[in-house]
Formats: sequence, C-alpha cells, structure tokens
Amino acid sequence: MYRLVWGKAQQLCFADEHEYYRTLGSLCRGDSYTITFETNSETDSWGDAFRIKCLRPDSQTPDAFIGAMRTARRINCNDYVQNLYEYHDFDFDVGNKVLIGNYEKVKKTVPSSYYFDFEEGYNLRFIRYDNKKQSSSGTGIKRDVVQRKKESIVKAVPVVQKENREKPEPVPIRINKGETIVHKSFGTGKVVSSKGKYIKVQFDTVGEKSFANPGAFEGGFIRKN
Repeated sequence: MYRLVWGKAQQLCFADEHEYYRTLGSLCRGDSYTITFETNSETDSWGDAFRIKCLRPDSQTPDAFIGAMRTARRINCNDYVQNLYEYHDFDFDVGNKVLIGNYEKVKKTVPSSYYFDFEEGYNLRFIRYDNKKQSSSGTGIKRDVVQRKKESIVKAVPVVQKENREKPEPVPIRINKGETIVHKSFGTGKVVSSKGKYIKVQFDTVGEKSFANPGAFEGGFIRKN
C-alpha cells in the first residue's frame, strides 16, 4: 500500500513515489538490511516492535531511511513493516523472527510504471534530494529531511468530508474468551479477553497482544480459526 508518511510520530517520510519504490527494491537485499521482531525483554523498551537495521553506509541508503535512523542505524516503524508483510508479500520467518523480501515476489506487488525505480533500489542507486549534509559526522542526515517530512504529512492528511464524520461506529465482531485466533505473522493464539473495541490474544510465539475490533479482522491481520 503506497503512502508517503509512516509511524505514529511520522518518523519515516518518503519524498515521492519513486523513493518509496526504490527503497522497497533495496529491502529485498539481505546484505543491506535486517528486519527483526524484538520483544521488550530484548530491547528494554515498553513494547515489542519490528526494527529495520541498515547495514550499508549512507551512500547506499535512501534519504528516507537516513532521516528516520536512530541509534545503531536502526529504524522503528511498525506500521511500515506491517505494510511490507501485508501488501508487498514479504515473508515472516517465525522461528528466527525476521521479515524477508524475495525479489521476484515483491516485484509482483509493484506497479509496472515503477519497475525502473524498484530495480534501481535493488542495485542500491538512490536519488539524492539534497546533497548538503547537516554535519560532517554521525549519520549525515540531510538538511531537507524535516522540510520534506512536513510537506509529506500535509499531502498524507485526507480532507474529512461531512458524510465521513457522520458514519456510524463500526460494530465489534462477537468473540468469546477461549476462542482461537489466527494471526498472519504470529500464528495461532487464544483469546484471553474481549471487551468493547479491543481483544487480547495470547500467542505461544510472541506472548499477549491487543487488537482493535473489528479493525484487525477487517484489515486481514487476524481471523477466527
């Protein structure tokens, strides 16, 4: 699913469609990135998360990733990683807790008009939107990242029409404690509670997770067994 801005804090921003699909092509290279699912016990953080680690230098990394990079060249952006799995046919290796992009499979999810960008990204050739660096040290974050982020956020925010605001609230799917749920990435789990708009599911692979009801069902993330 193409979108310019990702993350709760809009931390990952693509300048345009070309950068989006070039980055997608580069993610199919196992020698350039690792996408790992880490639990909070491993990271000493508040919650479990997928993390993208950039293994190449800035010269072989897209501007969008350089702008979102944090300590140890890692990027935290769960909704973008979920998008790779749901819409770009990345595979999740449950045993090793890693997400893997197969070149041939992922390319089938790319519009033909962006095949060139996808191939360029796979070959680690990126367009630079500003060659001036903020500093000569660190990750070399580009000066225009903040500006591009602001512009991308404006583009990404839809105009809310009156009829959309007046739509009724979605009705939660009826599900009882103890029922079995299947998640595309985490496998089979048991419902431990179901109250209002949320359900909690216990998985053997990743422990307890909460999901919006009915959003998670409608989005295809989970289903009844």
